[in-house]
Amino acid sequence: MGGWTDARATEGDGYGTQFKVPTVGAYAVLSAPYLLMGVQAYHDELSIRPAGLVSAGPIDGRKDTLAASLSAPVVWGNYTVEPYADYRASSVHINTFTVLGNTGTLGFLPQSGDTAGGGLRLSAALVSNGIHLKPFVSLGVESVSGHGEQSVFTPAGGAAPVTLTTTGPGSYTTASAGLDAQFQSGLQAYARIDDRSGSAINGLSLSGGVRLRF
Repeated sequence: MGGWTDARATEGDGYGTQFKVPTVGAYAVLSAPYLLMGVQAYHDELSIRPAGLVSAGPIDGRKDTLAASLSAPVVWGNYTVEPYADYRASSVHINTFTVLGNTGTLGFLPQSGDTAGGGLRLSAALVSNGIHLKPFVSLGVESVSGHGEQSVFTPAGGAAPVTLTTTGPGSYTTASAGLDAQFQSGLQAYARIDDRSGSAINGLSLSGGVRLRF
């Protein structure tokens, strides 16, 4: 598989960060009665531009991820109840860059960590005017370990480097809702909303896309 992400994240104070991320990887899916298992491995090339507040140019790096999921879907007529568990391990490397104004350099120590979680997903299979619809909702819990971030600022004047450490998001709940649609032409479309809430993380995201099978 391969893809490209072009995104912008806006902070509460109005400043934003742009992300340009090409991705390559592979995945495998195994399905059997009452069992669905998936494994993914992918590599991201990172190009981050934080609105010119930290660096005049993009901040480059890479991210490698291995993810696995296991679920046990149980079908009752048009409805499916699916308990699931997932695990994801990632490693992130950010290249050292010059801070805006040539006041020094900023480097990040390699970051690695694990995310594990589980939950319950409910979905329905409906047909309307020849369009196959699959609305769903899910509720789960995720726990992140080892994703603390350490950065080292080295002043330009030769002063001693300063190390800054942040902690990861810890544990948080996730709630999602969405709709998948498959048309007779082979076109598929989806839209979903995800909410994450915890002591160190709060976020809401909207996503959508299309896929054409032939």
